[in-house]
Amino acid sequence: MVFGLLALATVIGESGKLCSFNYVQECLTKRLREKAFASLVCQEVSFFDDHRNAPAGLVSTITHQTTLISQATGIALGQFAGSQFTMVIALALAFKGSWQLTLAILVAIPFVLGSIIVSSMFLLAGAVDDETKFARDAASEIVAEAVLNIRTIRALGSEQHSLTLFSDYTKVVSQKEAATAWKRAAAYSINVSMTMVVYIIAFWYGAWLIEQGADPQMVVQSMFSVIL
Repeated sequence: MVFGLLALATVIGESGKLCSFNYVQECLTKRLREKAFASLVCQEVSFFDDHRNAPAGLVSTITHQTTLISQATGIALGQFAGSQFTMVIALALAFKGSWQLTLAILVAIPFVLGSIIVSSMFLLAGAVDDETKFARDAASEIVAEAVLNIRTIRALGSEQHSLTLFSDYTKVVSQKEAATAWKRAAAYSINVSMTMVVYIIAFWYGAWLIEQGADPQMVVQSMFSVIL
């Protein structure tokens, strides 16, 4: 019955959270794009002569970058708030069930946080550098200019030249991504392995508490409240 009520509350809460925060996110995205476009059209002509302000990059800023910014206050913020609320309720239920098991599991939290920090360092080390970003922007610019000026390209017979330029830039991106793939793999494996450590502590110490006379129902309640 309790889990049934929780399921009903989850449906109502998640639906309300997603609807409200998605609405806020889309409204913010709209405002950001309008202000970004208004700022672009008011720039001096010399601004567009700079190679760093290529048309493809400016379009990407209006579409992609504004979306990334809005996500910080949109559904991502809702998920963070929901996870904090869930954590408080889960810890309350866990300590009510078996405070000994809860404390034992919480001891492993610093190790889990340490693994997250280490994995984040790996991911940051494999983040997109300036060379990769330039190659991606250049490839996008080539595609945009080729499509917009397709008649000129056909008239000059420059299809293969455009393909060669695009292939050269995408090759740079693929090589960079392939070179850092092992870092992302190591980060993911570290996180997964540390999660298994938490399970080891929970099941081993939980079984020992039950052998010592602890209520099995309370032990299971604490175990699943903290782990899940």
